[in-house]
Amino acid sequence: MDRDSSDVSERIRNAMRNCNESRQEYHFNLPTTDGPFYDDNLGQYCLLRGARFRTISTSSNVEAKRDRAVRMHFLLSEILKLLQLKKVIDVGAIGYLEKFKFGNYSRSALLRRINDACMLLGTNRLSLNISVMSRGSIIGPVLFKVGEDVMIDASLRAVQIPHDIHLVDHIKLKKPVSFVLVVEKLSIFNMLVNLNFHVTHNCIIITGCGKPDMATRGAVFKLNYCLPVKVYILADLDLDGLQIYL
Repeated sequence: MDRDSSDVSERIRNAMRNCNESRQEYHFNLPTTDGPFYDDNLGQYCLLRGARFRTISTSSNVEAKRDRAVRMHFLLSEILKLLQLKKVIDVGAIGYLEKFKFGNYSRSALLRRINDACMLLGTNRLSLNISVMSRGSIIGPVLFKVGEDVMIDASLRAVQIPHDIHLVDHIKLKKPVSFVLVVEKLSIFNMLVNLNFHVTHNCIIITGCGKPDMATRGAVFKLNYCLPVKVYILADLDLDGLQIYL
């Protein structure tokens, strides 16, 4: 859920109470996750905070857990600075800071760590002042609206899905559609757009360009929930392809 900066800052300080920076001793109890589940009030899919916890600590005998504890402390410290300065930065910028600090970083590991921080603090990524640039695109006779304002009009051309898609509270069709098509590859998406597939087959096409981000997934979930039509997938028959639909 969204929280104000003072609330999140206090939660970070509480989470870091068991840490001693001068001795580089860090200890975190991270909640497990269940789900995802659909929240009718939020109008989006969410992860459910689990009842069990997993511990990462610099006192662990496992080197990977010690490394995760150090990097979690670094991430929370950087988030606290962002909140105090009222600045918002991209995940990539956090990655550069981590690489400068530790000599290396993995984007996928960093994204998992950010999700862990969200669960630890009971909030969402936007409340941490961290944004992720959306890679997704969409085309078709559909409007995503926030109140009376139009956030996305995909009826004239393919448009990028904004990172704050979660703010959308309703979807309006300019005309009825037959189905929604989720496409794995950007090249296939562009080919279908050039062929006017969305016009001749009266559908909405959406892509996450290989591995969809949270904004693209959010757009697919909202379409699936709000529209009385089927959602199909066009992807490679492998694990990466199947994950596009999950």
